[in-house]
Amino acid sequence: MFPHKIFFDGVEAEKSDSRALALRTLFASSFPFHDVECYSIRSLLYALRYCGRDRQLEICQLRPKLARKEIENTNQNYLYWDNQLFPVDSDRTADLITDIFDALLNTYPEVKEVLFELDQNEIVIEFNQADSAQLPLTLEGFMKQFDRLRQKAFLDTDLIVAPGEFNRI
Repeated sequence: MFPHKIFFDGVEAEKSDSRALALRTLFASSFPFHDVECYSIRSLLYALRYCGRDRQLEICQLRPKLARKEIENTNQNYLYWDNQLFPVDSDRTADLITDIFDALLNTYPEVKEVLFELDQNEIVIEFNQADSAQLPLTLEGFMKQFDRLRQKAFLDTDLIVAPGEFNRI
């Protein structure tokens, strides 16, 4: 999923907004997952729809638009990873998706600073419908993961609580 529009506290972020740029970069950048180099999170999410391991690894390395074309006629009820079958609505699938988002954030620790700064901001992210339809993650599921990453960034930061404010160490 690649953010089409990002809103902070109800106001659409400018293209040059450093916070929005950091979030867009996070979702468009390559990262390793289980020793597989993935072109982007979208490429990996598309690859989860494909059951053949070798082909799946190839899809992980494709640009998202090409990856989406490769999975058009795949089973929508199951995901596959590491030669394992994952029913779409299972706890195992939720854990797999969580691991993917954690791997992405761990690859780009500088984004934790942005997520920390945005902790109290209302964030709304809109995505391209064509992407969303083929991904094994709904917008609601994505926002749940995104909010979890924000909370994780906040909790992973060393804080000293001063009267009436938070100060970073």
